[in-house]
Amino acid sequence: MFAAPLVVLAAEAESSGINPFLVGGGLLLLLALAVLALLAFGAGRDHS
Repeated sequence: MFAAPLVVLAAEAESSGINPFLVGGGLLLLLALAVLALLAFGAGRDHS
C-alpha cells in the first residue's frame, strides 16, 4: 500500500526533523491524485 511508508513517517515525525504537516500534505496530495485519476479514467464508461 502506498500510504504505509507515510504512516511510518508520521509516527516518527515527532522525534525526527520531518515536518508532520509535510507528511500529512503528501498523503492528502496522494489521495487527491487518486480521486482525480479515478474520475478521469471512469468518466467515459457506460454503466447500463
